[in-house]
Amino acid sequence: MPLSAPSFDSMTFKDRAVGWLSGTWRPAWALPAAVVAALGLSIALNVIVVGVFGVDPVPDLLHPATPETLVATLEALGPEGRAAYVKTSFLDVLYPLAYGVAISGALARLAPPRMGWLPWLLPVTVAADLTENLLFVGLAAEVWPKTPAVLGLACAANAVKWLTADIALFGLALLGLWRAARWIRG
Repeated sequence: MPLSAPSFDSMTFKDRAVGWLSGTWRPAWALPAAVVAALGLSIALNVIVVGVFGVDPVPDLLHPATPETLVATLEALGPEGRAAYVKTSFLDVLYPLAYGVAISGALARLAPPRMGWLPWLLPVTVAADLTENLLFVGLAAEVWPKTPAVLGLACAANAVKWLTADIALFGLALLGLWRAARWIRG
């Protein structure tokens, strides 16, 4: 006699957590909720960094960063802005992890087997984002010298972050449309 999955009402929190982690139980609302939570975290972090601490322009949003634009952005912040940017940088550790999990999960859920590589872009994006954060904060705090090598590495991390994020988000949009079209057709 085959085992049937228990209904949501009869499941304990532990059952739901184990089912979620093992892949046997996936509520329909969980993935959209994770994506919305990541977007909400992004908006909240930008409000905190720009509105509360007055960090404007935000170096992490340079798209793309060149050594010249990075130095100009850090100089435009001034000493107080750079100090505020360094103080708020701990928040930018949480954000890459949140969007990495949310978008990677969405891509894993939506991608057909032949596109199984697509969710693996997000760990690359997160690693590049964290590397960029480390270098940008070090440059803002004047821990790292503004040498061509350090600036080049920071800009390379920025470029990898944005390239892989753009590909992943474009893929997410296309896969979402593809799945919606399949759902509409029945």
